[in-house]
Amino acid sequence: SPVSPSTENTTGTINIYPNPVQQDLNILGLNGYELKGKSILVFSVTGKKVFSASLVSNQNKINLSSLPSGVYFLTIEGDTTKKAHKIIKL
Repeated sequence: SPVSPSTENTTGTINIYPNPVQQDLNILGLNGYELKGKSILVFSVTGKKVFSASLVSNQNKINLSSLPSGVYFLTIEGDTTKKAHKIIKL
């Protein structure tokens, strides 16, 4: 079934929402972008890794409720691709 992308924070073919986030952050691969098998890393503004996980499908949900409020950078790492996304934790 086709997924209609949100206009909230679609960078390329990855949709990350809600942003700002309080608890659960959704990460969707759209338009054929394959997230399965890639890794997700979240870094603080100082460059410290505060979260990491392997993505198991094209529709992922990660819980960031334990992180302090602030600005973070979410990176999705694949074999050849690496994209960083700024997220705000409330």
